[in-house]
Amino acid sequence: MYALVHKNKVISGPRSWDKAFFEFILKRKKIDFEFIPRNPTAEVPFVIDSDTKIYPAEIVKDNLNPLVEYHRGPLWEIKEDVAVATYDIVEIELGFAKQNVKNLLAAERYSKEVSGTTTTVQDTKVSVDTSRDGRNVFIQKYSLMNNDDTANWKFPEGWFILTKSELGDIINVIAEYVQAAFDWEKEISDQIDAETVVQDLIKYEEIIKPIESEVEND
Repeated sequence: MYALVHKNKVISGPRSWDKAFFEFILKRKKIDFEFIPRNPTAEVPFVIDSDTKIYPAEIVKDNLNPLVEYHRGPLWEIKEDVAVATYDIVEIELGFAKQNVKNLLAAERYSKEVSGTTTTVQDTKVSVDTSRDGRNVFIQKYSLMNNDDTANWKFPEGWFILTKSELGDIINVIAEYVQAAFDWEKEISDQIDAETVVQDLIKYEEIIKPIESEVEND
C-alpha cells in the first residue's frame, strides 16, 4: 500500500500503486508533475518533486469487534521512508450495534430452523429434513393423500411406508421444531432490545451459538 504526499500531507491513500489514479489526483489538485512510473520502484519514497512524494504506507489497526465497533481514520504520520496510518476504534451507535447483533441472531435462527430434527416412526428414530423446501414436500404430500392412503418415504435411516396420520405426526414435529427456533430468536431479541450499553452486546456472541446440522440428506 502507498500514500501520495504533498507538502507533508497525505492527499491519497492508503491504496495500491496506481499511476493513472495518482496522476488524476495531482491534476485535480493542480499540482505539476513530470513522471510517475507504472510500477512501484525501489526508491523509497518515490520523489515526484521536492514537495510531492509517494511513500510506502504502513497501516496500524488494533483488533476490534465489528458487531459493536469500527475503525475511524486514518491519522497519518510521515516518517523518513514510510507514511504510517493509524486508526481509532470507535463504538457503533447503540441502535446500529443492536441491529448487527440481531442480524447475527437471525442467521443463527435460520441455521437452527433448517438444520433438521428427529422423530420416532414405527419405533425407529429417524432424521427429518426441516429445510423450507423439505417441509413443503411433507405438506404437499399430506394435502394430496386420502385418509386411507399410504406413501413410500425415504429417510436417511431407510424406507418406510407411511400412513397419512404418520405423515401428519411428522409435520407436527417439524412445526414444533421450527416454532421453537423462532421462539428462541424472539426471546434473545427482546433481551437485546433491553440493553442500554454497547459493550454489553458482546456477550450475545456467546449466547448465539452456531449448531451443526442434525440431518444428513440422502
